Amino acid sequence: MPAGDHSIGRRLILHSFRTLFVVGCLLAVSTVHALSGVLIIQEMLPVDRLGDPNVAVANSLAEAVQKDGLFAPVVWSLTDPIFRAAVDSGLKADPNKLPTIEQAQAAAKRLKLDYIIYVRTYQLGNSVMGRILLFKGTKQIWKDPEKGTELMDPNQPPPVGVDGKDKKGNPTKNYSKPETIKTDDRPISVMGPNGLLLEDSALSLVRTWVAFMKAGPLKGQGVQPLILTPDPLPGTKPQIPAEAVVPPVKDKVDNKQLLADIDAMIRGGQTVQALLILRDAVDAEPQDVDRRMAVVRTLLLIGQPELAAKEARRAADLIPDRIELRAMAARAWLQAGREDEAMADLNEAVAREPNSIETRLLLAEANLSKQKPKEALEHLEAVLKEKPTAETWFKKSVCQAMLGLKDESIASMAKAKEAGISAAPQEVAGRYNFALDLLDKGMIQIGNDLRALLNQAQVQRTAPDV
Repeated sequence: MPAGDHSIGRRLILHSFRTLFVVGCLLAVSTVHALSGVLIIQEMLPVDRLGDPNVAVANSLAEAVQKDGLFAPVVWSLTDPIFRAAVDSGLKADPNKLPTIEQAQAAAKRLKLDYIIYVRTYQLGNSVMGRILLFKGTKQIWKDPEKGTELMDPNQPPPVGVDGKDKKGNPTKNYSKPETIKTDDRPISVMGPNGLLLEDSALSLVRTWVAFMKAGPLKGQGVQPLILTPDPLPGTKPQIPAEAVVPPVKDKVDNKQLLADIDAMIRGGQTVQALLILRDAVDAEPQDVDRRMAVVRTLLLIGQPELAAKEARRAADLIPDRIELRAMAARAWLQAGREDEAMADLNEAVAREPNSIETRLLLAEANLSKQKPKEALEHLEAVLKEKPTAETWFKKSVCQAMLGLKDESIASMAKAKEAGISAAPQEVAGRYNFALDLLDKGMIQIGNDLRALLNQAQVQRTAPDV
């Protein structure tokens, strides 16, 4: 056979193998777990004066949607073996250029994929910004965020205070209103001691989007989470010498900054997103009490006291020496109307630390819940002697109001303000719900007493109570 024929034959064989490989890949994408396929495309922003602002998330998003059983993903990149094989077999696609939706749809059709995702993530100041678009065919069916967001311009110069005086003549500093910018993207900030943690922030965005897709456009769609192959039985494991592995040191997230960001999200109406970020933070540091308490407070804020109680009890079982977690569980059970469960956590707290401040506060709240302000006041007085706090003064004010001690109640509330009672959204909502719950129970008690009095009046009109 001539040399030219050998060359042609080799090319035909290689082309056939490539075609078979692509067909096999397409078959795998279309049949594995019967999942719908998705083509993931990352939009890239141009390099600016500070360098490349883009944060790569396409592969992380592909891994997340496959692990949760939402899609069988293919990434628009030569690093993806299915996409690379399709390009080698003749797919007209330039991985270095952003395709139009029509070009993406043509590629998805060739790859037998039903959905297309466009995603972009980039750093802007101390935030990672992100946007995601989900298409079925060429029709957009979902995006996040649904509306634009507004945030402070990171490029503005530091504020300069102007000396002035208030109405009483005291010297003050006046600052101009910070400049803001409008964007179509969602901001996420996970901060460490050395600043913004890009990878953690980007992964938080990915997990947020996966959760949103489950609850939104893919709600009700059958999902089949990826099932990993189990480890071999002991007798079939290969004998590999063990080597010492030193785990990488991970930056500890600054809780102060994290909780400040969470408060800002809640004030901006992004409560669900705040809760998702907090859960990610707890997963990263399961023994962190501050993060677990923040999850409980946020669940209470969105009106889920039973979930909050279960979360607090789980944390108390994991970290039994922190009695305040047990107290949070009991308070949440009381708010959910589950006094039996509240008493179980209360008894556990009393058994562990009967005279601790948290236990006495819990006993005070339990008595308030039972409309026994006099007994509650005794515990609060004991706490105030040992460690006066704004929250304790607030509860004392409530007790005095229930006992009809108006002037004393006003004085205690003033003490709470002097002690710096928190104005954080979670704390304010918690106090409001606490007082509203007591008022509700008080009105029910009055109604029951009045009904009993009317019944008594019908049979004993001359009784002293009547």
